[in-house]
Amino acid sequence: MIKKQILKYVTNSLKIIKKYMRKKQILKYVSKDIKGIEIAPWHQPIAPKKDGFNILTLDIFSTLELREKAAVDPNIPTESLENIEEVDFVISALDIDLAVERVDQLGKFDYIISSHNFEHLPNPIKFLQACGRVLKNGGHLSMAIPNKQYTFDLFRPLSTTTDLLRSFYDDQSKPSPYQIFNFSSNFINNAPNAKGQGIGDIEFSQDLKNCFDGLKSQLGQETGEYIDVHVSVFTPDSFNLIMAELISLELIPFKIKNIIPTYGSEFYAHLEKIDAKDFHKYKLSNQQRIDLYKKLYV
Repeated sequence: MIKKQILKYVTNSLKIIKKYMRKKQILKYVSKDIKGIEIAPWHQPIAPKKDGFNILTLDIFSTLELREKAAVDPNIPTESLENIEEVDFVISALDIDLAVERVDQLGKFDYIISSHNFEHLPNPIKFLQACGRVLKNGGHLSMAIPNKQYTFDLFRPLSTTTDLLRSFYDDQSKPSPYQIFNFSSNFINNAPNAKGQGIGDIEFSQDLKNCFDGLKSQLGQETGEYIDVHVSVFTPDSFNLIMAELISLELIPFKIKNIIPTYGSEFYAHLEKIDAKDFHKYKLSNQQRIDLYKKLYV
């Protein structure tokens, strides 16, 4: 009995420490005396207003809608309902700049934080450009992003710069039928953890033929419902490569401040807003590109 109590205490303590360290990493460039925006924190805000953060909240759903959804979600503890933030901007993250422009605050925010949102976006470049309009020069976009090696995306191919360019120039506003098929047909149960444990228990969550039938059905529709999936798939090195190439192409107004790999199922990325006149400083040479690709693929 005593051993069980000790084990429970140690397990709970480790969870608290992990949660604290996670917040510390995401909030690396955040303090309570500067102004920021948190994107879609759901019932787990990283920088809650009640803790004194000078922060606004953006979500596609209103506060009332979020609370109603949470109240009927069996996976959300009742005590977590009170953690749902008041939503200040009800809009897609792709249009964060439009929301901020309406209140005449473009270029006046010090940071934007986003946890497990970036991989869902149908048009990541549009989002990054919008964040650039919202942030001051020197402001930070700080994100927690799943590392596909330790998630249900394990068997999916990595996203590439080309993938992001296509969604941008196609002005994509929702996941395509092919991206939905890629997500659903390769979704696995029992993904391995960071220590490689569990890999023998992997199984596909859905039948391939059913996913294919879904693809054909969606292709026949002029318009369809928005189906939320992981549109993009990253590891820390692949994300670093894509960002470096987009910055070199002068498509996003950022430099890579740092990318922090972890032993868990996510990594942390911090991008710093730069002035357009400084773009030339971050051009990739051919050798630099080769080095980034070798780090990822060799």
